[in-house]
Amino acid sequence: MECKRCLSLLGEYKDGELDTETTSMLKSHLEACPLCLAELRSINALSEIIASVKSPPVPDGFEDNVIRAMSKSAPRFSFIPSFMPVFFHRPVMALSALALLLAGGFFYSRQNSPPEESYAQLLISDAELRDFDGEVMDIFYGDI
Repeated sequence: MECKRCLSLLGEYKDGELDTETTSMLKSHLEACPLCLAELRSINALSEIIASVKSPPVPDGFEDNVIRAMSKSAPRFSFIPSFMPVFFHRPVMALSALALLLAGGFFYSRQNSPPEESYAQLLISDAELRDFDGEVMDIFYGDI
């Protein structure tokens, strides 16, 4: 058995949840592998620490407060005004969702559409770029 498989089974081994064949394979691996055995000892030590921690006492009346809170109905909130009939809510929400999908599809298709100009038209020659740079420098330094 590999260490990776052994380490993944240590929790189940500690809890006694493995079948006999897997348990015997794991035990033989633990006898031969000090790293996996150290990990099992760490798990056992952690379990002992957790078991030694005392839970805080439950406050008086806690159970009654929980039952009372569960029996109260939660206030309902709706974005749709309450004066509209109940049968009107679902079609409005369905149409709103459809409108959002259509608008999203429209904007997505516009965003991913090819440019109207070809890339060859967008490229400018080196001479045009140098002329433009010269004009910008003239404006910046005030030579015009």
